[in-house]
Amino acid sequence: MEFLPSSISIGGATFLALIGTMVAGHRFGRARLRRQPGESESVGHGTIEGAVFALLGLMLAFSFSGAASRFADRRELITTEANAIGTAWLRIDLLPAASQPAIRNAFRQYVDARLSVYQQPADSVAVARGAQASNTAQATLWRLVVDAVSTPDGQRAITTVIPAMNDMFDMATTRMMAMEVHQPVLLYAIMLVLMLIASFISGIAMAPNPRVSAVHAVVFALTLALTTWLTLDLEFPRRGVLRIDKYDHVLTDLRADMNRVP
Repeated sequence: MEFLPSSISIGGATFLALIGTMVAGHRFGRARLRRQPGESESVGHGTIEGAVFALLGLMLAFSFSGAASRFADRRELITTEANAIGTAWLRIDLLPAASQPAIRNAFRQYVDARLSVYQQPADSVAVARGAQASNTAQATLWRLVVDAVSTPDGQRAITTVIPAMNDMFDMATTRMMAMEVHQPVLLYAIMLVLMLIASFISGIAMAPNPRVSAVHAVVFALTLALTTWLTLDLEFPRRGVLRIDKYDHVLTDLRADMNRVP
């Protein structure tokens, strides 16, 4: 299933659930008032309500802040990997001239494999296939570089080319791990439960009124539902509305520049 329709459905379902829970809380509160007219003035209710809403606010802030931070980190990693690839590419000039054409060709294949990983984000099978192709291209490139620096003419480049290659390969691993790091599903479940509890309590608080305030109910439910949807959208920056795909041009431009070198 496509991510965007799913995330919108989750946001819509959350909105409807919060409205329904608030209406249920209001009916519960009205029924309780009919049985115990003075119940709404009981001491301690405000403390409990405040604690629930404070915990909900903390969970929302934690979830949104974490998703936004991971979004920014993934965007920054694009530039970092591009810089590492660009540095390693330039240092090929330090290798023996006879070995450079084969290494540059393997280097281009490696970058193509890396790009294929990021261009197929929604399909786990395609990502796995791209990662395997990347590992294969990495092994080929590494073997060629090691062979080149093992020659008498290439030994002087060991301290410059090898570290650059290692940094480039390390960045690939870092980005792969960044793609897999997400907030645990359990935290989303706890946040949803807290939202429902807060909505139910809000309905009870409106029990002295004959009807639920439509404006307050919609604003409350819509705010929480939008926050939930936006958090999910930031958590998967290559599948939703807020995307980091446009920053891939740093790598694609670099790949295009490689074609200008024999």
